[in-house]
Amino acid sequence: MNPYLPRWEYIPDGEPRVFGDRIYIYGSHDSAGADEFCDYVLKCWSAPVSDPTKWVCHGDIFHTRSDRDHPSDIDWGTEQSRLFAPDVVCGKDGKYYLYAYIANSKGCVAVSDRPEGPFTLVSKYKYTIPDEICCGGIFIDPGVLVDDDGRTYIYCGYLKSFLAELNSNNMYEVLDNTCIEDFIPKETTEKGNFSEEDSLFFEACSPRKINGTYYMIYSPKHCSRLAYATSDSPTGPFTYKGYIIDSIFAGVHFCFSGYFAAYGKSYIGFMHNIISITFVRVPGSYLASKLSGDTLFPMGLAAPAGSLLSVIICVCAYIYLKRSGKLEPVAA
Repeated sequence: MNPYLPRWEYIPDGEPRVFGDRIYIYGSHDSAGADEFCDYVLKCWSAPVSDPTKWVCHGDIFHTRSDRDHPSDIDWGTEQSRLFAPDVVCGKDGKYYLYAYIANSKGCVAVSDRPEGPFTLVSKYKYTIPDEICCGGIFIDPGVLVDDDGRTYIYCGYLKSFLAELNSNNMYEVLDNTCIEDFIPKETTEKGNFSEEDSLFFEACSPRKINGTYYMIYSPKHCSRLAYATSDSPTGPFTYKGYIIDSIFAGVHFCFSGYFAAYGKSYIGFMHNIISITFVRVPGSYLASKLSGDTLFPMGLAAPAGSLLSVIICVCAYIYLKRSGKLEPVAA
């Protein structure tokens, strides 16, 4: 069901991770009623893998500003040090490492004995790569991969991408001579099938390894989508494969849902979501996972297909209600 978290909770840039028998969601945190994106705290939610409808809030896990109940976890923060788009991985030592992207400040790594935190600062990144590559140590939108051999890689970028290997013994030191720029290109090229503008890198790296293949999920220049590329190596070269999410249809039915709610018919929003989830998204994802082999592309089609069904239902409902004269706005 969507939204999967309570309506009072706002966690954009969500990064799902499975540790043990639970799914954990890490992301930025927006404050209700705020006029700016993100705030100075990260939160964590989790649910059983077997039932991803039973979400539990684990509270605050990291801070860049002191509040009533928590001191700041860093001592170099400023008024602009908001937290964006973190990632969490399990190191070879069995501990959990949080990679924090701090706006306008150097990024850092924190550690916990539990995936839900809270996390304690380990260090800022230690690196010798040029500041113009890593944005002065910010390391924007970090995505981290701990490979089967224990080696650790970090993938970052905004408008241009770069990757590097980390010292797996401390998880924050970038090893010399391991930085690779533009592993997802910023300009079109026939190499790796990045021949279209919509395949090029914008932001948000999310690495995974599945059945020996390395997947890089990222936000392309067409920002309503999530694209992915694959490689036989954690350092590339990567080959563009397509989209796994396209939210154009979702944007249309979200607008319709708000429109119907203004006319006192919010039940239509619940109806089209339930129908699309029950008859397209869930069975479509399941069947694609069983039939698609080593590619995620068919599985990714289930979400836009479900959204397309929602759009069709919304359009039909709108035409019916309009023709029957049943659209009367709710008085404020």
